[in-house]
Amino acid sequence: MSQARWTRLVRSILAMTLVGLVLTSVSARARPVEGDLDAAPLSAVSWPPSTGLLVSEVVTGGASASDEFVEMYNASSEALDLDGLELVYVTSTGSTVTRKQTWTALLLPAHRHLLIANSSGTFAAAADGTYSGGLSGTGGSLALRVVGGAVIDSLSWGDAASTFVEGTPGAAPPASSSLERKPGGASGNAMDTNNNVADSVVNGTPVAQPMSAAAVPADAPTPFVTPTPTSGSSSSLTPTTSASQSPTPEPTLTPEPTPPCTPDAETPIPTEAPTLEPTASAAATVTLAPTLAPTDSPVESLDVAASAGPTESQSASLAM
Repeated sequence: MSQARWTRLVRSILAMTLVGLVLTSVSARARPVEGDLDAAPLSAVSWPPSTGLLVSEVVTGGASASDEFVEMYNASSEALDLDGLELVYVTSTGSTVTRKQTWTALLLPAHRHLLIANSSGTFAAAADGTYSGGLSGTGGSLALRVVGGAVIDSLSWGDAASTFVEGTPGAAPPASSSLERKPGGASGNAMDTNNNVADSVVNGTPVAQPMSAAAVPADAPTPFVTPTPTSGSSSSLTPTTSASQSPTPEPTLTPEPTPPCTPDAETPIPTEAPTLEPTASAAATVTLAPTLAPTDSPVESLDVAASAGPTESQSASLAM
């Protein structure tokens, strides 16, 4: 074999090896690793994660294939209106979309569920609405959307591969079990990251919850019983009372300046005392001035002396 031919052969082998490596790498990236499905969603959807109405749980059959139900959940803190919405079932391939329920006006209270059940199954009697026709146990999707329009939320299981799948479908629940949105049970069903496998878990003992069931989580009504904060508001009135008492001390403190004013008021009292003393001394001076009898007394003694003097001289002259 010539050198040129050998070189071409080596180059061809290297090129084929390189192509094989590239294809292997692409295939590995496209295929989710088992046990790591949460991190590798198969598809992205156009609608955002929902913080309000959610498809929360599905049972695809029990003792009978008709023993199935679908729950929806209001994850928000206020009642939401289902007017103009519909619940549809989508087959695994997405080839068929069937309406299971629609509403013209219905308020779903905060943290409550809405139960839709197969009219031929055991859950129909307690349901808020019923439908006919079954759900596939191997795979499918349930989507809540505006009638014929934009999707609000969906829950898919098994081998579902339609455009209604959020990320990767959750596991197909066995008979009499459910696929339930997390956190589940008494904690409610509010988790939505738009990846069904990450947002859901298989529940072996599902409980069908109609709208008449208690709100979950259990502490959710507490904000509702924020009338309890009305007792809390009466307790807040207690601070108000204490606040009104704190103004009361302020008026009470106003009297406290009054005692300083009282000493000031007492100060005029010594002012009057000195005024009275000079008045008394002045009165005494005035009184003493006219009382000075010495002035009258010398005058009188002079008069007497004068009158006595001439009498004696007269008597002397008379004697002569």
